[in-house]
Amino acid sequence: MESGERRSVINGRGGAHLRATARDRGRRPLRADDLMTSPPRPRDVHRFVRGLLSLLLGLFVGSSVAFVGSPDPTGVFTLVAGLALTVASAAGIYVGIGRL
Repeated sequence: MESGERRSVINGRGGAHLRATARDRGRRPLRADDLMTSPPRPRDVHRFVRGLLSLLLGLFVGSSVAFVGSPDPTGVFTLVAGLALTVASAAGIYVGIGRL
């Protein structure tokens, strides 16, 4: 912070006040409206939903194939193979959904 700029000030009642810098807010106290972020763009929401869907489907496919294909379904190999197949199938599903 530069000299003369203050971010927090203790008021007389013992509570903390947030004050914006002179450059940021024009020497007025920071209000709750200033802390609001802009709503997410539809493209960002689409990417998030596509990623979540591909991860869930990849987890189901990867763990199912690893459970059925391993000689000992309760062993560590099943977990490692399930994770590897989950990552591979989730990446493939994510790319495939993007091409639809």
